[in-house]
Amino acid sequence: MLVIYKGEQSWSHMLSVNNGEFSYDVPLPYGKGVHGLAVYLPPENQGTYYQQGAVVYIDNQSDLTFEPIQNTTDERGVHFASPAKSGEEAGLTYRISGTIDKDDPLAKETTHLFIEIEKDNELAYSVIPIDNFTFDDQIYLRFGAGTYNVTVNVPEARGKELYYVNIAEFSVVSKDNEDQRNLLPSMGVQSDAPEIIALAKDLITEEMSDREKAKAVYEYTAKNISYDVKKWDDKINEWDDSALKTLQLKSGICGDYSYLAIALLRASGMEARYIGGTAFNGYTTDYHAWVEVKVDGKWLTMDPTWGSGYTSGNAFIPKYTEDYFDPTEELFKTHTRLEVRY
Repeated sequence: MLVIYKGEQSWSHMLSVNNGEFSYDVPLPYGKGVHGLAVYLPPENQGTYYQQGAVVYIDNQSDLTFEPIQNTTDERGVHFASPAKSGEEAGLTYRISGTIDKDDPLAKETTHLFIEIEKDNELAYSVIPIDNFTFDDQIYLRFGAGTYNVTVNVPEARGKELYYVNIAEFSVVSKDNEDQRNLLPSMGVQSDAPEIIALAKDLITEEMSDREKAKAVYEYTAKNISYDVKKWDDKINEWDDSALKTLQLKSGICGDYSYLAIALLRASGMEARYIGGTAFNGYTTDYHAWVEVKVDGKWLTMDPTWGSGYTSGNAFIPKYTEDYFDPTEELFKTHTRLEVRY
């Protein structure tokens, strides 16, 4: 463990040692003057207690000050190439890249990073896959100009359940003034994927009205996706659930129907958003997801899952209905809207 300090300011960083060697470019974030660098080592069989191994003093000649990335005690061997520091400026997108120590005990199960992006109490999510212990992708700063707080999490399996552990936090300052929260790709909504764009072009023409475009997406999703009863019964959502996965499997549950419909709508230039809530199916009330799309300047509700058919025992019975495209208030009283998820 490294601790950088100057006066009352300090910052710590966990560093992996591989084959008795380690290397790290130490930041000096507190401007001109002497920074202390303390190196702590964990004694054997003493848990998380660290004992001081060395102290080095560095006379920094630069006046530059900056906010370092805030790391947790357990960094899981993650090293960032970007960001280099907290508080960097960006436009609409921001790059997150780096590596994972392959010798870390949990390296192989660290298949992705789960990113939380917050601005002014608005929250969005993103997933960055890890391939061969390397990650390199961008996140969208979808809420317009301002300061975003970004939290990086890694997965941790606890039995059959998947949890996430926070490993780092930093801020990003976006200079892009346009709020595109309902148009940009988002977690599970790959509206920029070639397959999604091609399908959207097949379904939608420029001559169509907004309502006709939305209806075409609703009809395609409801008619071509089968409800996965087993997935619902098992209550297991995968980290890579998405529009592309739903399109490939031609099956899913409510969130998957919604991902696909939203991706097709956004790919055609229509504002659409994921709605989380509950629905009463006649027997029980459970979590449910559906879609809102902007049609002629107003939000229109559609639920392609309920429009696709119904379940009987362990079987899905396809039976397309238009009832859940812009449903009446009376018909949709079974649904309770709780959140918008970006």
